[in-house]
Amino acid sequence: MKLLRLEWLKLRRYRFFAISTLVMLLLVLLLLVFFGDINAFGQQPAEDGEGKQLTPLQEDFAALGLYQMPRAYANLAYLAGYFKFFAAILVILSVTNEFTFRTARQNIIDGLSRKQFFGSKLITMLLMALGLTLLSGVATLVMALGHEQPDSASYLKGLPVLAALFTEYLLCFSLAFLLAWTLKRGAAAILLFLLYYFILENILYFVLGEDLGQFLPMQPGRSLIEEPFTRLTKVDQIIGLAHQEGFPWKAFGLSWAYLALFFTAAYQLVLRRDL
Repeated sequence: MKLLRLEWLKLRRYRFFAISTLVMLLLVLLLLVFFGDINAFGQQPAEDGEGKQLTPLQEDFAALGLYQMPRAYANLAYLAGYFKFFAAILVILSVTNEFTFRTARQNIIDGLSRKQFFGSKLITMLLMALGLTLLSGVATLVMALGHEQPDSASYLKGLPVLAALFTEYLLCFSLAFLLAWTLKRGAAAILLFLLYYFILENILYFVLGEDLGQFLPMQPGRSLIEEPFTRLTKVDQIIGLAHQEGFPWKAFGLSWAYLALFFTAAYQLVLRRDL
């Protein structure tokens, strides 16, 4: 609790961080609640003379089953997962600001151990991932309750997806976390993080091929939650796309292996480098 209180005292005075976090949570909630109202093909449903829609391909995502259990957890988790980049930038700023404003050295002088200093940042990151995951889960449950469900037991079947979403957030955060401790400069760490995630790793994946590329650091996170829109719009049946069956244990295990590696590397930097 001491470390959590210390981090709270720092962040509450950092107005940009507080406002950005609230805006992010609000945007996640709005996306999950209102995405179902979007027409699948971006046009108004055509109706015949009796007021019936001419084709199911013109229905909105809610009508196509976005909020139907048990897949609703995976559907909305996939959408919520896009905010991991925004949250990762906040993770970077929470670390690099300690060096920008020289509060890291002051904390050590005031008697905080390096282990405690590192732990306070780790707790912040874990709480952010947990908060986003719980928000996704609660929003999914509320929206599912608002739509007719075939079986009440189906509400529990999709819950493991939340563990996958939490892991996806943490894996992304862990890379950002390590880069923040390594570079100590917010702009540089953010730029390198985005460059690696969106460009460098995709190039490496193409060069190495699927067999080896699947073991790249961020690839397991990309495989934890399957993209739902080809299934909702029945495009998968047209192109013969096979879907992931069961929980992605391989990607889940690889994700936690990289998490352990990145957190250990970051901790060693804190122990060995001058703050």
